[in-house]
Amino acid sequence: MLEKKFNKLLTKISQLAGEAKHYGFVKFLIIKKTELYYKKKFKHLHLIYPKDFTNIDILNGQSLHNDCRLNQGTNYYAIKKGFDVTGLKYADIALLDYGCGYGKVLNFAMSLNFKKTIGIDLDGSAIKIALSNCKKMKNNGYKTLFVVDQIDACNFIIPDGINFIFMSNPFGKKTMEIVLKNIIGYFHTTKLTEMFIVYSVPVHQILFTNYKEITKIYEYYDGNKINSELAVFRLQKNFES
Repeated sequence: MLEKKFNKLLTKISQLAGEAKHYGFVKFLIIKKTELYYKKKFKHLHLIYPKDFTNIDILNGQSLHNDCRLNQGTNYYAIKKGFDVTGLKYADIALLDYGCGYGKVLNFAMSLNFKKTIGIDLDGSAIKIALSNCKKMKNNGYKTLFVVDQIDACNFIIPDGINFIFMSNPFGKKTMEIVLKNIIGYFHTTKLTEMFIVYSVPVHQILFTNYKEITKIYEYYDGNKINSELAVFRLQKNFES
């Protein structure tokens, strides 16, 4: 028993050392402090984020283009950084989260008192938990409006008023192409002069360069400044000026 606990401790130490090397020691401490704060906060509210995921093969069978991705967690520090660099006031942000999973980003946005949050995901079991988590936030006094829906991202019609998109590598290239086209189409039908996309684990960000309306305004790297972990884009209609 003691040997098992000791090996578990060594594994944890090795994991933490790897993360410190990945981010750099100072950023690692900031990330861990932020993560601990919000994990404690949401645990107190009885929110749950299971570690087990739906079988990806099942989800791919339901997907229009068979290119679903498992939910990829993004640390709270990076998410907040993505929100803050846009310069928008939290109370003015109407957020759409593609691939919301269990609602982590939705709940984080609610804790920051966003104007509205919408989460969509193809995983019905995840959506049920996300809805439950959002209801718990509401019951604890958080006033952000929320909607969660089980739907393929390709079929989702963006509702009026959305000015902020979040996604954490939720799908492959084909679906991303369609989603980006839908976002651009939506943007040009609204009165918005600008909106923002925060893309965590941005493996398909090259697709964003196909649109002259889109400009990258920020990129968050690992400690070695090699791997891009999050990118922030601004959409503007007056892009020629």
